[in-house]
Amino acid sequence: MTPTIATPAVRALAVMAALTLSLSACGLLGSDEPDPTETEEGATAEEAPDSEEGAPAKEGARGSGPLDAPGILTAACQPESGWLEFTLYSTEDAQELAHARFDTDGVVHAESDDLSHGRAADPRGVTLETSCDEGPPSLFPERRLVLGTFEEEVDGVALAGFGVMAEDGTFTALSPDPEEAGSEGPPAYQHPVADPERDRIVFVEETDEGEGSVQALDLASGEVTDLGTCGRHRPCENLTVLPGLDRAAIDDGQSAPTAVVFDGSTVVRGDPLGLSFFDIGDQADSALVDLTLNFVNRDRTTEVEVDATGTVHAVDATTLLFDDGALSVLAITEAALSDYEEENASTPRNLWESLPADRTLISEDGWENSSLVLSPEGAELLFHATPPAGSAGWYTVPVDGSGTPEERADLPGDISTIISWR
Repeated sequence: MTPTIATPAVRALAVMAALTLSLSACGLLGSDEPDPTETEEGATAEEAPDSEEGAPAKEGARGSGPLDAPGILTAACQPESGWLEFTLYSTEDAQELAHARFDTDGVVHAESDDLSHGRAADPRGVTLETSCDEGPPSLFPERRLVLGTFEEEVDGVALAGFGVMAEDGTFTALSPDPEEAGSEGPPAYQHPVADPERDRIVFVEETDEGEGSVQALDLASGEVTDLGTCGRHRPCENLTVLPGLDRAAIDDGQSAPTAVVFDGSTVVRGDPLGLSFFDIGDQADSALVDLTLNFVNRDRTTEVEVDATGTVHAVDATTLLFDDGALSVLAITEAALSDYEEENASTPRNLWESLPADRTLISEDGWENSSLVLSPEGAELLFHATPPAGSAGWYTVPVDGSGTPEERADLPGDISTIISWR
């Protein structure tokens, strides 16, 4: 019998087999384990997702966390390109907790999985209602939806409508179906405003040229409620919602800084001459507050000269904060305003004594501050600043004046807008 001669390749295979059996016997390599260089569906170990609990998510899994969780919520907007992004960062170390991107490119029109009362429309286009420069984007953080507008053609007429868009591109029309309009013809639904705190969208149903009915759509139920009317003296395009005011409002459309104080009964407006306080208590029973100058001027509480300048913000019901170079803080009470008005009743306006700030949060001159955001309890202020010496960036400082500004260098430098700190 002629003996079998093993080639080098055969000998190599035999050695590998013997080594494998030896390792298996020692428990160093389980006989049922796959090749360590392979995973399911042929992926390499470097491509496989982390299996350990708490392991960092790969880029493909980015954004899975809730946007309404505690943290610092930021926005990046490019309305002309039809997209916007939201990122939630940890308050402690600025670690990214959640992310969402909305893009009108490739939008799909369908009923939302989240909102069963929506409908699929056949629109000409979708525009996301957002502007990172002029105000917070229209986001519903808990639902991970953004507000958008569109036009649809009915009987040869282009009508405006609104809806919400999901991250996967699904756009759901929420404005009433014009096909179901009555004999007067389908109306246009314009000027929608997101009100995420009350989980609703306020909008205007156009009833006549320049006039309309202000309504609110509850996102959970789809129920529509009448809030009031708007028209020539109450411009419909100035429909808004304000922090601290539990109702929708028609503003004057001007750029005057506005804050709401005294538990929502008073609106404060700042201008180069000082502060003007407007009592809106006589509108307590109205679901739509009129904040146009023609209306509130009839209910002016008082005017006050102050040393502080800049945009005015409400820290709480009786504390105002200005974004001037010193971050001035002014405590106010209704009694103090009454006393001030009485003291200056017979004094020309240019001779009024200015109320000094109770404290300033920055002692060094030359700071340029903007984009003020308060911490959840109002104890700390996050703001964008350019100090006289140092780089522009995001800073924090205690509101009670007990500390000096500290830079949040851990926050990404490309953040343009911070929506909220919760």
